[in-house]
Amino acid sequence: MPKEPTGQGPRLLRTLTDLTADLPDADPGRVAAAALRGRSAKADLSELRELATEAAAGLIAEDPAYSKLAARLLSIGIREEAATQGVRSFTDSVAVGHREGLIADRTASFVTAHAARLDALVDAALADGADFRFEYFGLRTLHSRYLLRHPITRQVIETPQHFMLRVASGLAKDDGAAAVDEVAALYGLMSRLDYLPSSPTLFNSGTRHPQMSSCYLLDSPLDELDSIYDRYHQVARLSKHAGGIGLSYSRIRSRGSLIRGTNGHSNGIVPFLKTLDASVAAVNQGAGARARPRSTWRRGTPTSRSSWSCATTPVRTRAARTTSTSRTGFRTSSCAGSPPTRTGRCSPRPTCPTSSTCGARSSTPPTAGRRPPGSRRRPSRPATCTAA
Repeated sequence: MPKEPTGQGPRLLRTLTDLTADLPDADPGRVAAAALRGRSAKADLSELRELATEAAAGLIAEDPAYSKLAARLLSIGIREEAATQGVRSFTDSVAVGHREGLIADRTASFVTAHAARLDALVDAALADGADFRFEYFGLRTLHSRYLLRHPITRQVIETPQHFMLRVASGLAKDDGAAAVDEVAALYGLMSRLDYLPSSPTLFNSGTRHPQMSSCYLLDSPLDELDSIYDRYHQVARLSKHAGGIGLSYSRIRSRGSLIRGTNGHSNGIVPFLKTLDASVAAVNQGAGARARPRSTWRRGTPTSRSSWSCATTPVRTRAARTTSTSRTGFRTSSCAGSPPTRTGRCSPRPTCPTSSTCGARSSTPPTAGRRPPGSRRRPSRPATCTAA
């Protein structure tokens, strides 16, 4: 067995014991034991803490107290991650963000002018247990989607409290003392989790792209291509910085309507909506992890009729409607010599390419694909045919 690094197990247990002082239903020894079981041979304390975080998160279904414990472990990891980027205070966070082109000049100058008081706000909030108010899944979402990251290292450059104070500072009207009081009041509400602005404000406040409106309502485009694709452009621009869009399509002709320009019939609004969905997906992918989540059109995996082999169990997955894809609605299994039936199974008694027979007509059963009575079920795989 790999030898445990000296002192790391007891240190982890002490940390867990301290974090569960007000959580009587959480067992620190159970979490520590799970973390030590999963450690690598060269695991350091940071890796052990990550394993403990995952172990505590896995116990949330048994007791909600483990959600608090997992969040507290994660908050320690976030602070250490930010420290690797030279961030140990709120002013450090803003300075690094401004140097890397993330923080707006106005926000940076406001923070520099009131650095002592703003840093004191964060220290007071931490002393009041602000980070201990998070649940695990909320803090995990905050870490993965909302905190600013270094453009090169992709490590966070702000902690949750720095993030909240940066949002409040970005909403300041001016640089006066009255503005600092308003920022302090708003930050107090946010640090106590009594109030949070909408996602675009959380994403963009204090940055170089202060687009903080939540929703945009757009009128229906005209029933012509130029108007429809111009609306795509507007939606993409708004979606780039996490704006939510409500879009009417009432002016677009319905399915089956005559198109006089081509003497054809319209396919309705669905093709345009699919194109719109794809364009928004491309914008959100470029925006990275901070993009607004979206609904996706489900697409299956194309299959091919180019070759058949002996019967397998069909996989009930939707197939894309292409020229090379079965229209049965299922991914087809392949069968020698004859196409599959609508259920996805081989036609009765398919023949092998060597003119020998498969299955019941063969003197020798297939070498795979069957199991003896009483044996455990295994994943199905194509049977091979044996010449008669």
